[in-house]
Amino acid sequence: MNPYIEIAGRKIGYDYEPLVIAEIGINHEGSLKTAKEMVDEAFEMGFSAEIFDLRVIRPLNIQKIFDSVAITGKLITVDTGFQKFGIGAEIVSEVVSNCFSELKAAPVRIGMPEHPSPSSRGFLPGLYPDAIRIVTESARMLGITSDQLAKAVHSLKDKRGDLSIDVPDPRFKGPF
Repeated sequence: MNPYIEIAGRKIGYDYEPLVIAEIGINHEGSLKTAKEMVDEAFEMGFSAEIFDLRVIRPLNIQKIFDSVAITGKLITVDTGFQKFGIGAEIVSEVVSNCFSELKAAPVRIGMPEHPSPSSRGFLPGLYPDAIRIVTESARMLGITSDQLAKAVHSLKDKRGDLSIDVPDPRFKGPF
């Protein structure tokens, strides 16, 4: 029998198409409900997603991510900071250093591009990691069909509505 992890009644393991998403910040628009919706959209596309929302990075307790990557063989990091030299890059470095033989695909890093953040709203779309970008990169990594991806993206857009990209989801009850 192949090992698996069960989260919220969904099995993640060798007999299932899994994915690990390690993130820091408010990448799912700061809403736990939006994070759950991303996991649900992944499930609808035929794979399970496990999200590690890192609240503390010093000290970085990465063992659970190692354990999950050992089972899934895949990893996406999401950081609201820059893609290079940030916590997402450090997690990928640690996973590659400690779990290289377990990886079935190259880890993917999602983060801010390597240029200053624009002050004009016209340049904001696509700048911040969001649920749609995370699901799109996940689908690319897993070879999900474009039809399945389009359905998931449409569903996520409907749920977000016309809320501006730089405004957290109204359901977010964060520290601000």
